[in-house]
Amino acid sequence: MIQCLLGGLLAQRRQLITSHLIGSEQLTALEARLAQVHRRYQERIRELELCLAAREAEIARLRRQKAVLQRELEQRVVETGTVGRARPVLRDAGVLLRA
Repeated sequence: MIQCLLGGLLAQRRQLITSHLIGSEQLTALEARLAQVHRRYQERIRELELCLAAREAEIARLRRQKAVLQRELEQRVVETGTVGRARPVLRDAGVLLRA
């Protein structure tokens, strides 16, 4: 009876060790996949951060350009009293090209 009980316990032990090894292998594979996915996301985040920095620089450049143009427009208004040139009279332009 003890022999039978001992045999059963040893068989259970072998099964537990086997399932532990299988679980460890699966966990190792899962960790490797997770690391790969994490690397890809980190690379994508770096790419997006670079793109964002470039766009922020472009926005800053355009804002500076807008400020310069706005100052020029304000100066023109002060000097001439008008925003732009008078509209041309097309009635006297002769033949107009039509598409």
